[in-house]
Amino acid sequence: MNNPAIPGSVEGVAIYAALGFAGMAIGAVLAALLYFGGRRWIDACPPAARQRWLTALLLCPVIAALALMLSMSAPISLFSGNDLLAHCSAHPETHGALCQWHAPQIALPAWLTLTVLLLLGSVLLAGGYKIARLIAAKRRLRLMQHLADEQPDGRYFLLPMSEPLAFAAGLFRGHTYISKGLKRQLDESSLAIVLAHEDAHVRRHDMLATALINSLSRLHIPMIGKALRQTWQLAAEQSCDASVAKQTGDRLAVADCLICVARLQNQHRREMKISACHLIDSQLDARISALLNSPAPRGPAPAFSLLGVFSVALAALTLAGPTVHHWMEHLLPATGL
Repeated sequence: MNNPAIPGSVEGVAIYAALGFAGMAIGAVLAALLYFGGRRWIDACPPAARQRWLTALLLCPVIAALALMLSMSAPISLFSGNDLLAHCSAHPETHGALCQWHAPQIALPAWLTLTVLLLLGSVLLAGGYKIARLIAAKRRLRLMQHLADEQPDGRYFLLPMSEPLAFAAGLFRGHTYISKGLKRQLDESSLAIVLAHEDAHVRRHDMLATALINSLSRLHIPMIGKALRQTWQLAAEQSCDASVAKQTGDRLAVADCLICVARLQNQHRREMKISACHLIDSQLDARISALLNSPAPRGPAPAFSLLGVFSVALAALTLAGPTVHHWMEHLLPATGL
């Protein structure tokens, strides 16, 4: 199994990384097929249900990668009972190791091992860069918080800016931020709608969820990842809009407030390099349309929860391990075992 020029532990990391990348590719293709096949059904779901199913699709590469790595390491006897225990003990000198937890019995050529390790290093560097950006964003947010005035009721921070801004920020402890420029141009009822919308983001921890969704979307085919990310973000905004509409009892007032803020912001476009959920985004038309139309019915509850779906999928993929092992028995001479 070992390449003579590569330590066994390094090659083991490369093998698991290769399986992980292969699993993510399989999961990405599966998610693309499911998304194209069920897009109409997903779009017809209420926003909260739409978010759950989109999250399931976004997690497909991770689930497939874990399942493939697990199935290639699990013992055959874990799934197949006493018959295979006897089968393994009959010729332990050839493939008895497959009846215990073991490293995948795969022989990678040196060039492929190095390629996978370079790819793994690139992924780790990209992850480190993303974490560094989040840390820098947290520092900027902390500085902004020092410059802002926390309101007596503790509900939001008032920013000393003339631009009409409203957003929720903070990954683990979210807060709402309103600029003086926006507050000055809104009446009390519109300001209450803006605050209720951002409070909904804070209550739902949408800022942390958005950061995770953005990362998961990069594991997919670029076009599909972008579509899943944008559709999820639209569903999140529509969920908050619906929450405010239910709270106020006036969907038209919420739509009118969004249009009003959009007009105010039309002259002031400012890039906020922090993890934030802004009141106005590029999908405003779809949000206004959802508010003007009747809310989508809940529809029948799914037969399985998302956790149940993941469990069944993981079990099905893992149970493929014995079949993989049986095929590998025919290839064992090529690996030198």
